[in-house]
Amino acid sequence: MYEVSKGNVIQVSMSINNTTIDDIKTAVVVKLIYNGSVKLTDFKLHMLNKTLLFGDVSRGEYVRNITIDVYASKELLNTPMALEFKIAGLYHLSAIVRW
Repeated sequence: MYEVSKGNVIQVSMSINNTTIDDIKTAVVVKLIYNGSVKLTDFKLHMLNKTLLFGDVSRGEYVRNITIDVYASKELLNTPMALEFKIAGLYHLSAIVRW
C-alpha cells in the first residue's frame, strides 16, 4: 500500500491496496480532506477515465472507493487528475493536478 497527498486547504490522498480483485482490478481508496470555511458544491475528481462524485463538501473528510485495472495502478502517480467544483455554489473552478 502507498499513499500520496497534495494541498493544504484541499488535500487529496490515494492509497492503493496491493490485493487485486480477480487478478485484473485493484482497489483504490481516495480520501478528500477539506479545511476551508467556504462550502464547495458539485465537487468531482476526474482520474484514469473515471469520475468520483463527492457532491457538496464542507470542512471535513470524505472517502470514496474505486476499482481500476492493475496495469493502471502503476501509472496512477504519473497521470494528472482534475478537480472540479463550485465555490459557494457560484464560481466554477476546474484545476489539473500533477503529482
